Amino acid sequence: MSSDPKPLKLKIHPDLLNYYGKDGPPPETPLLDQIRLLAMRGTMARAGATRKGAAGPTQYAIDPIKSDDAAKYLAAAFEYGTPKDGSIFWSGVDSGKLVKKVDEWNESPGSKGKFGQLEATTDARFLNGAFNYDPSKPGANEAFWKLASQKYGAGALGHVTAVQVFGLKEETIFWKDELPEILNGMKEKLKSGLTPDVVSLTIVVIEPVGEVYKVQMYTNLDIAKIPIYVPKPGIKYPSKREDCVRVRLVGHAFFPIEVRNYWAGLGSVGPSEAAKKIALNPSAVRYGP
Repeated sequence: MSSDPKPLKLKIHPDLLNYYGKDGPPPETPLLDQIRLLAMRGTMARAGATRKGAAGPTQYAIDPIKSDDAAKYLAAAFEYGTPKDGSIFWSGVDSGKLVKKVDEWNESPGSKGKFGQLEATTDARFLNGAFNYDPSKPGANEAFWKLASQKYGAGALGHVTAVQVFGLKEETIFWKDELPEILNGMKEKLKSGLTPDVVSLTIVVIEPVGEVYKVQMYTNLDIAKIPIYVPKPGIKYPSKREDCVRVRLVGHAFFPIEVRNYWAGLGSVGPSEAAKKIALNPSAVRYGP
């Protein structure tokens, strides 16, 4: 007497269990997500990215791919969109903590899918934390995050948010790649007589002062008042105000004239919802205990 074979149970990758929680991914998505995770990590490793915790060459050492080719393939092949009014950019904060906060906000009643962040809600989450990232040694990992950040900036919609520490730092991905994509995208739409995809931008600046935090929110034209800073010589990661040297303010001239005129026409605009959430508990996204 024959019986129907038992259905094979898909073995869930540990990182996906961490992402989806103890119950695992919903039944309609695990195979696709696992294919994406393995494809992205395999491509990165073949291109020379170093796995965290790996003592030597990995099983992906054969069939090497050029770092630039791998990064371009991955950045083009996957989805980096986020909800309207929900995109969050960052520099100088603990991205792991920010990822957790974004997940918490989206799981809150009435807020499902409201906020998005590159390492939390896009396909880039499959690479986040999987490889060593050393900006002094360009390779597949650095190239991917640069291109993914540009695409994330280009795909932002509505009122977007950024969180920074002490001010703006010109060496960051936000300053060099994400912010220019946002502003250039606005400029091109406005030049064509169209409403831009991004209509407003709030930047939250967190400044630790002893055991407390000074928080300021700058929206649209007020962003011109944010200080640009550099760390003092010998200090790579500033932890207090005294570690920084303020070089200048952003200034209105930094923005394309089309964007300046558009924001002037909007008048006074309050901070984004994500910015207000960050400002309520800035220590929740800062490095430290």
